[in-house]
Amino acid sequence: MCSESRKIFRFLSTIQEIKRIIDKLNYLKSNNKKTSIIFDIISRIGYLIYWGFDNLYVISVLRKFSKNTQLKYFFISKTGWFFANLISILKNLYDIFLLKNSNLNKIKNQNYNNSLDIYNNNDIDLDIDNINNSINELDNKGIMKKINDEIFLHKKEILARFCDLLISAHYLEIPERFFNLRFTDGILSIAGMISSCII
Repeated sequence: MCSESRKIFRFLSTIQEIKRIIDKLNYLKSNNKKTSIIFDIISRIGYLIYWGFDNLYVISVLRKFSKNTQLKYFFISKTGWFFANLISILKNLYDIFLLKNSNLNKIKNQNYNNSLDIYNNNDIDLDIDNINNSINELDNKGIMKKINDEIFLHKKEILARFCDLLISAHYLEIPERFFNLRFTDGILSIAGMISSCII
């Protein structure tokens, strides 16, 4: 009962999720990366279901509702969490695809510009063009580093969401039902620690 009482403080998470969804919907109107934002909104709706029904589960335990009612809220909550994590992973994979594609286009454009410079160069303009090419290469390296850093952050979030996916799948008994596999408490603890360290 004490552990459930402490979860009352998680009620604010539901309000935070509603605010995040509203912010994402407003951001969707003024942004070109609509697919990524839609993924994010769907994921946030999953988290809203998770927090909302988790709150109902806590209330049902504290108010001593029937076990069936408690289990129903618990199941819906963990299902929302599972799908939120799954969509979040897909969203991050999609973002990585876009970033890698953007990186590849930068390299192609740089190579194309360099080939044009070589073709158009004459003896008088050679030094100036070499200087400009060096500056462009430095700029592109900076852009590529930024893209690679963003890709690394997305990979970290994928790892965190995958760990949460394992935990939520365990609560829903998915590994046991479909793969005859049950995660040990040690595996779940490690997954939880990895996720909490990243997010």
